[in-house]
Amino acid sequence: MEEALPYIRKKKRRPSISRRASIVAVVCAVLAVVLCFTGLFVTQREVVQANAEAASEFTSAPVAPPSRPTMPPLPPGSKVLFIGDSWAQGVGAIDQVNGNWAALTADHFGWDRTIDGIGGTGFTRGGGAGGGAIGTDNKQYVNRLDRWIAEGMNPDLVVLEGGLNDDKADPAVLRAAVRQAVEKAKTAWPGAAVLVIGPAAPQPLASMIKRMAEPIRIGALDAGAFSIQPVLENWFTSGNSPQFLLPGDGAHVNDIGHQYTSERVVQAIKDRQDLDASP
Repeated sequence: MEEALPYIRKKKRRPSISRRASIVAVVCAVLAVVLCFTGLFVTQREVVQANAEAASEFTSAPVAPPSRPTMPPLPPGSKVLFIGDSWAQGVGAIDQVNGNWAALTADHFGWDRTIDGIGGTGFTRGGGAGGGAIGTDNKQYVNRLDRWIAEGMNPDLVVLEGGLNDDKADPAVLRAAVRQAVEKAKTAWPGAAVLVIGPAAPQPLASMIKRMAEPIRIGALDAGAFSIQPVLENWFTSGNSPQFLLPGDGAHVNDIGHQYTSERVVQAIKDRQDLDASP
């Protein structure tokens, strides 16, 4: 009979100290990473919230409108010099002296008017037969300003109107001529405002002369003048032109057209003076 072997109880082997230290280190590292990402998330959320609040405050703040120069108001009795072409001369009006758009505009404000309107002239064209783009009469606006300066004119406002006869001028040349005329007026009369009114015509010619209006507008602004551009502002449309068109003429308006033009000029001046446009 075999003898039974005694039961031997094995002791469980405990992890060594070095192994336990490694486990603790791993656990601590994991906790550190979790806490780090948590902190970053909270911090980033706070930053995003702060940026959103700042953006909301910025966009909700009132923004001041850009400033723009305004024409000085001219009281009744102010002296105004108009230099222009056949439109200022009064072609198409029943009374070309007192019924043209320039006279009607000055009378509306009670101004003391001097109107120098000569057909066939412009900023670059001096009028007269032939002479290509310039003409032969040497009556460009800059030269006619010399006449009024020599005569001792002392206006409060100078109005330079035209461009219809500058159709053969290179845009750069036209722009420079406008600037030269404005600068001459401002040098001679530093206390006067200068207003440049570009070409006007009923349709379909109005659409064709827009190419002259833009260099005139830019030249005026370059020299610090105020600008009104009828064709760029669509004063004459295919709908209203027939009632204003001078019979047998595609470039000028009739008596009613001069009245309409004056009303639009008055409105435009008051807009630039920030005044109520009511009479």
